[in-house]
Amino acid sequence: MIRDYPPSAVPVWRLIAQEALALLGIGALCPFGRVQSEPLTPRRREQRTVVLVHGYLSSRSALLPLAQYLRFRGLGPVLSFDYASSAGVEPAAVALRQYLRRHVRGGRIDLVCHSLGGLVPQLSP
Repeated sequence: MIRDYPPSAVPVWRLIAQEALALLGIGALCPFGRVQSEPLTPRRREQRTVVLVHGYLSSRSALLPLAQYLRFRGLGPVLSFDYASSAGVEPAAVALRQYLRRHVRGGRIDLVCHSLGGLVPQLSP
């Protein structure tokens, strides 16, 4: 038997307003994701590098608040992988592998992926 969730008690206008504000927030962050000046990580065995991978038709700017939060909490180094999601998953997987080889020089890698970004590491050769 399939049970459905009960309807939300939140008014529809409020849900729409929250989504509109989120869309405006991502749009305001978009220019900040264009700059890619990420240094190489230090060469330490015990480090844990966090790599953020965005979703479909998005950019690394959508994950900037999460990256700042992770840095604030003392995690890191935190890197953001940017790719052309409209080109497909396979080219993005190859690009992710090359990105990790260029930027991460030791320790463990923790991937934090959203939406289509979750498929990219699965297909990485």
